[in-house]
Amino acid sequence: MRIPIIMWVMWTAAGDKTGKIILQNTTVSHRNVSNLDLKHQGYSATSLRHPRGHIATPLGSEEQGEEWHGSLGRMLTHIAVREMSQCNLVMAYDSGYESQHVLQPLLALPNPRQVGCRGYLLLLSRPTPLLTLSEARPLLWDYRGRYLCVLPSRGDLEKLAGSLKGRKTEHLAGVIKGESVGAWQVYVNQLYRGDQLVGRVATWRGRRFISGGAIYRDRVADLKGTTLKVLCVLVSINLSSLQSPSSGHLASSTTGSLNGSVLFRYGTDIGVLDTIARVMNFTVRYEEPPQGERWGREEENGTWSGMMGRLARNEVDIGLVDLYVTHVRIGILDYTTPYDSELSCFMARTEPPLPRWQALAFPFQGTTWMAIAVGLVVAGPVLALLARGSALCGDEEASLQSLGVSWYYALGLHCCEAQGKEQERGGGRGELEKDKSDWSEKIPRMQSTRVFVATLWIYTIILTIVYSTNLTAFLLVAKPPATIETIKDLHASGLEVSGVGKFYGDALGSASDPYLKSLQQKFRAYVEAAEIFPRVLRGSAVMIQNSPFLEFVAATRFATRGQSRMRLMKVTG
Repeated sequence: MRIPIIMWVMWTAAGDKTGKIILQNTTVSHRNVSNLDLKHQGYSATSLRHPRGHIATPLGSEEQGEEWHGSLGRMLTHIAVREMSQCNLVMAYDSGYESQHVLQPLLALPNPRQVGCRGYLLLLSRPTPLLTLSEARPLLWDYRGRYLCVLPSRGDLEKLAGSLKGRKTEHLAGVIKGESVGAWQVYVNQLYRGDQLVGRVATWRGRRFISGGAIYRDRVADLKGTTLKVLCVLVSINLSSLQSPSSGHLASSTTGSLNGSVLFRYGTDIGVLDTIARVMNFTVRYEEPPQGERWGREEENGTWSGMMGRLARNEVDIGLVDLYVTHVRIGILDYTTPYDSELSCFMARTEPPLPRWQALAFPFQGTTWMAIAVGLVVAGPVLALLARGSALCGDEEASLQSLGVSWYYALGLHCCEAQGKEQERGGGRGELEKDKSDWSEKIPRMQSTRVFVATLWIYTIILTIVYSTNLTAFLLVAKPPATIETIKDLHASGLEVSGVGKFYGDALGSASDPYLKSLQQKFRAYVEAAEIFPRVLRGSAVMIQNSPFLEFVAATRFATRGQSRMRLMKVTG
């Protein structure tokens, strides 16, 4: 039966200190290997001389060298069996440890029945490639693996433990040579212990551990009062303008003038961190981001600004912030288990009520008013043409044949005013007979003209009744102003989309919804939320941010007598 055991990683170095890495999948028979022949055991290895002046393993004699290597091989095998039995093992070694006494016991290990972790055995007499890798890009590292590094000195272990990746690796152990023959000392990294990067946990001599216990134990459960630096990426809150319900702090001086000093911190995030600190036994030292920097973004040169940059550079231990999960950030940060979720939405101003003087126009929409105007303009000429045509066929009222009189006649019908109305002027009988004559002269005489006037009367009566009824209703119930409620409405409005930082602009550009994606062209980034609020109140912009923050801002900062000048839009398209 052939069982996959180890992926060999050969670190080779030429005389000019340049090197290369060779990866090779290896399978060996499940049996004891009595004679380790690196050239004929189903795998290959390359032995190159070390750089000039470098001695791989300073040994007093060949017998002592075999004793050193035999002791090391037995120790590595013991640790692998005891604490890596469920791990998929990966080995890296250079020519300094190209010995059958070191490699043979490891090759005889059985294949694990299940893979519960990943273990890394790094046997390097020249640690420069490993130290270089530990300072390379964050993606090139397994932060959750169990590392066992055999290195020349404690100084090399401290460099590895203090590197960019070593500071964030929980299970990082190192082995260096002891003073007596066959003795090896095991060190582990001290997480969050400041300048104390490594500490000795066990000593091996010959065939057994003479001191110490488990190497890969949980060293995070009790941090023994260690102080952790926590970066609070929080919106500043003051006594006159409260903001942010989930994580914030109240900034004010004792005299009431705002000077940026922190009175106290509150919120869900602060409470969660305080609970974790009590359980894991560490203290918290809060820090604030520099002015103008918060979450941070990747710059053109590959570095990060803000909270992302400070965490990546190990300047702080924890970032306390509402941070969206992206595939880029996952490669740099280690997120906690989610305990809350928030959606992004848009905040727009609450449109003020329409002026009461506009109530005369409320009963009809603009298209209706346009149709009435067209009808009024057309009615006059049509009536004049009918009157002139009727005059050719018979006797028709002469005044109706005038275009001006016909327009005035049609306008009177639209206003429900009778034409040629009999008037009592208090004069004699002669004046009353004259008024009746004037009234009778404006009545159409021909049948065709009378039909048109009667139809116009019915139309204007219906129009007047509808208008009066709607006007009464609008006077009793205020009409709500037109508002932007959907993404489609926002797309058509042409308003600016404002946000703190450039993150939301990039997020809009990656959206699948075409209306939402188009908003990236209207997006503008600001440093502070206070710069955005006046633009939203003027109705020239909407603000995008997480919904709890916007709800809190709208309810506390811009509310008067229970009515807020800000509102949250619907999120549908």
